[in-house]
Amino acid sequence: MRLEELRALSPSIIAAAQSELDAWQQDEEGMDEKLGSGGACQEISDAIARIIGGAGGTTAEIFTEFDGGHVFLMAHLDEGAFSVDIPPFVYEYGAGYSWTKREGVRLSPDDLVIQKLEDPMSEAAFLRRYTEDGDTFAASCEI
Repeated sequence: MRLEELRALSPSIIAAAQSELDAWQQDEEGMDEKLGSGGACQEISDAIARIIGGAGGTTAEIFTEFDGGHVFLMAHLDEGAFSVDIPPFVYEYGAGYSWTKREGVRLSPDDLVIQKLEDPMSEAAFLRRYTEDGDTFAASCEI
């Protein structure tokens, strides 16, 4: 997949992420039936992976502890390894395992951040670097 092809998926990626945000319903105590008090980054990452995977791309899900924890994707593109993310501050606030959805959030393609992190590499090298077991299934982000 080329960067140009990934960028062309932006409207579909944003629609899928917005669908996940719309499904996230916190009660007055900040609890969601599925997510508890946690945020929606995992669901958004999974939605983005489904769109990229459906277009024939390869992704790897990345978990961080930085800034209270976050989940985003790495995408293997012809031009290199790119992070693909909608930063959490766009749609939620909080830290750790306690996040609150921003009221009335409507995502736009401008919210999608695609950033090159490494030069081109083979898909096998990408999978070895960004997945625990280096296989394609793990990189498909539990589709």
